Parts: sequence; structure tokens; C-alpha cells
Amino acid sequence: MSVLRQTFESLGFFEVATFLGSGNVVFETRAKDVRRLEKTIESELKQALGYSVPVFIRTHAELEEIVASDGRCRQIASLQVNAITNHHGAIKGKTWF
Repeated sequence: MSVLRQTFESLGFFEVATFLGSGNVVFETRAKDVRRLEKTIESELKQALGYSVPVFIRTHAELEEIVASDGRCRQIASLQVNAITNHHGAIKGKTWF
């Protein structure tokens, strides 16, 4: 995952953390345009890895909303969410506990 981490850090993100096996990345940024950010990350990952990787970003606020929607969860760390995007960027998915 060092290539993944290095790619995100090279884009100026901070507090980058990668999760082995899933390809998930948690990072902080001051950027506000999420869709543009997704395209930028996709482009950089294609250059770094040599193949296309679909990217979708969920903000901290979106994750908090997911947690709040289920009374059994008290914090983000206790929730696992599996989500996939369709080609229009909309989320399809299911929450698993």
C-alpha cells in the first residue's frame, strides 16, 4: 500500500491512512469539490498503478449521517459500510454490522 499512500500524499493530502486488502484510504484535505477530487485521484492512480481505479469519496459528514441513521451505532469506528457506485456516481450499497 505504499504506492497508494505515496500517491495520496503527493496530491497534498495529509493524515493519509491506507487499509490493506480493501484499498480504502482515509485522508484529510481542504478541497471542497468532491467530484473534481475524485477525478484527480483517479487520474493520479492510473499513472501510479498503470491501470484505472474507480474512486468515490465519502465525507466525514456523510459517514456521520450513516451512523446516525442506525440507533445501534454510537460512532463511526463501530460501523462497516460496503458501498459501490454506479457509472453516474450514485451510491448503491448495504450496511453490515
